[in-house]
Parts: sequence; structure tokens; C-alpha cells
Amino acid sequence: MTEPEAGTDFCAMRAKLEIDGDSLLLNGNKCFVTNTGPDMESGVLTFCECGGKEAAVYVPSSSEGFHLAHRYRFAGWDNLPNHAVVLQDCVLPGNHLVREDMSEAHWGAFFSGPRLLVAAMAAGLCRACLEETMRYANRRVQCGRRLAEHQALRFRLADMATSLEIMKAGVRSAALKLDAGRECLEEIDMLKLFATTHAEWTASSAMEMAGGYGYTEDSRLSGLFRDAKGLQLYWGSRERMRMDIAASLYLYGS
Repeated sequence: MTEPEAGTDFCAMRAKLEIDGDSLLLNGNKCFVTNTGPDMESGVLTFCECGGKEAAVYVPSSSEGFHLAHRYRFAGWDNLPNHAVVLQDCVLPGNHLVREDMSEAHWGAFFSGPRLLVAAMAAGLCRACLEETMRYANRRVQCGRRLAEHQALRFRLADMATSLEIMKAGVRSAALKLDAGRECLEEIDMLKLFATTHAEWTASSAMEMAGGYGYTEDSRLSGLFRDAKGLQLYWGSRERMRMDIAASLYLYGS
């Protein structure tokens, strides 16, 4: 979906699809395409403009005109290869057209699952931070007392645990609604905003509680902190979530 000039504003996509009988011709540039690499065996689901409307088309990586360009190296999520993809005169069979005329309802259904997944990942990250910090606090001794015995740190751990339980409950609630076929993108956007914001706070607090050790590259906590920041950008920034949530409140000027 993402292009050099079209991130949050996905309606500004410039990738263009032309339909010629039973064939498709696709041209465009995409960036931040996850799970791509020289050894990829599948392809990418590409969103593009077709006749003035948005369309979705499947492009196998073996297609002529499919080129991997720059590889992005992020501060976190090193295990997810990510590239820019150039689509130059890609000729595809007509049955690779997934949807020709995407409406607002189609976009909502498309975003719901991935954004809920991000919220679930944020909950998992918070749990990892909490468990790592509890182990460290129970082991580390300062001024003759374990860190876990200091009230200030105990309160911070309590806040971390509370945020985690709220995330888990929200993920379960939204997942049940999706399984039942109910639309709940607004709820999922709120959940993603809450979960990714608190994931960054939890990871930052955990790293701070571990002191200098937490700030080293050898520490698992520093890696979790970098990953937490990435979750705030994945499948829509926090600003985008706030824009969509505010629009759903029927405020004056929305």
C-alpha cells in the first residue's frame, strides 16, 4: 500500500493499473513492503488506482517487471526483511485482480485484522517487558534491598500489569466481534492507539528500571523498546488513529 508520496493518505496512491481484456498492466513504486527478499516464493498484494478508483491486485514476485529495490534497516524488528518494490510494466493475468472497486467498507474490513494484530503484538511485548523487569527486580540488590521491595518500583510494575490486562481484554473483545462478522474498526483503532502508546511507555519504564544494563544492546529490554516504537507506525500511525477516532465522534467540522 505505502508509496513514497502516499503513507497515511492512501488515497494519494500513484500506482496505476490498466485492464486490457484478460490482461492487467501495473506500474508503480511501493515502499516498506514487509517479508520481501531475494528468496521470497509468493508475492505482494498491491493497492493501486484503476479508472479513478482504488483496486487490489496480486503480484507474484516472479512476475516480469517486479524488482526489489532498497532494503530498509529499521531501529527494531530486524527479523522482518523490508524492501522498496518497483513495479515496472508488470503484465498479469486478469484473475490476479482481487477487487476492482474498493469502497469504504472494503477498506474497513481490510484494516481491522492487521490493526488488531498490532494491538495483540503490543500486549505480547508488554508482557515480555513485565516478565523481564520482574526477574531483574527480584534479583537485583541495591542498598541492601531487592529492587522489588522498593515501593516506587512496585507501583510502576503495578501500572505495567494493569495496562497489560486492559490490552488483553480489548484484544479478546475485538477478536470475538470480528469472528462474528461484526464491524468494529473504530474500537480496534482505539485499541491500537492505547496499546501501542502504553507499549512504548512500558518498554521505556522497564529499560529505565534496569539502569545502564537496560540501555545496552545486549539487553533484551532495549530491543523491546525499539520494537515498541515500530508498532506505533505499523498499519497506521497514532495520529492517523486519532484522526479516524475523532471523525467517528461526529464533532463539528468532521
